[in-house]
Amino acid sequence: MEQGKDAYCNIANRLDYLLIKYNSNGDLVTTPGYSAIGRFGSTTNLDPSDSIGCGNAVANIAHELGHAWGLLHEHQRTGLWTSEYGGNGATNMFTFLCENMADYEEIEAQRQAEGKSMNLPCRYENIALAAGFSAYNLLPDRSGHDMGPASEVDWDSIMIYGSIAGSKTVNGQRLNTLVKASDGSTFGYNQVPSEGDIQAMYWLYDRVLTKPLKSTPVPFWKSASKWKGIFNHKNQNDNCS
Repeated sequence: MEQGKDAYCNIANRLDYLLIKYNSNGDLVTTPGYSAIGRFGSTTNLDPSDSIGCGNAVANIAHELGHAWGLLHEHQRTGLWTSEYGGNGATNMFTFLCENMADYEEIEAQRQAEGKSMNLPCRYENIALAAGFSAYNLLPDRSGHDMGPASEVDWDSIMIYGSIAGSKTVNGQRLNTLVKASDGSTFGYNQVPSEGDIQAMYWLYDRVLTKPLKSTPVPFWKSASKWKGIFNHKNQNDNCS
């Protein structure tokens, strides 16, 4: 990972880097993995504020970087939800408190004007998305690839939303939208990748991460390294040996 240069980060090389766009309007969206769609490439819209998402900028950035590498939401794995919510699991690992979503009343009013209820948007991701309801980010996503163990949640993953995700604020307090189905307890966000996240990365990038080296690498400062001259030049003012 390195700082991009304007001369390189042009249209001609757009597909070779992740473009990070900072904003202050609450946008946290990242292209999942590498994208070669058109000329647009992979992009992250990043609001570094502590007041959005999980309420912690570090956790938000870790989560978005997870998306950039190709990881999807832990809480949206189909194996963690039953068919009642469009999943294929044996039991629901989460309880979804739909009415606590920040945009629930707005979407409910629109649906009532159309003679429809909130039952389906509160249960199915694709219907919530079609209705413009933010619950689509919490409900099981059947378009993804659930490679995790059924009925086992990685509560330490950087890819899991916390219990207050997308919720409204009442009397200065954020309400809960997702709680553990087992006991109704809450859970938070994480700033450090879990072992499950790491294993997922190895699975995704197996050919890259496990490719054997052609030869044993030589430290730059050793005489056998072809980079010794450059290393010494770059570190001429430092005592590196």
